[in-house]
Amino acid sequence: MTESETTLETSVFGRLSGTIAHPADTGSQKLQVYSNGVVKIRKTLFSLTKRMAGRVVIAAWDTHGVVFANTPRGGSGKPRHLRS
Repeated sequence: MTESETTLETSVFGRLSGTIAHPADTGSQKLQVYSNGVVKIRKTLFSLTKRMAGRVVIAAWDTHGVVFANTPRGGSGKPRHLRS
């Protein structure tokens, strides 16, 4: 795993992406929820809610599963657990 694959993946415009293309076996990363309410890790789509569109979430994963936490508007503050 290269250093670039473990850091935040961004779009060509320097913004957060809603996709993690090459995740490590365990890790966490901020993602921006797509307009249809999903984020993508490898080839798997995770459906959150359309109300989350455009918001930043933290995805934490290991070999047993994925947990999403919502960051407050503005991206700062204590994350709130969404679901696992």
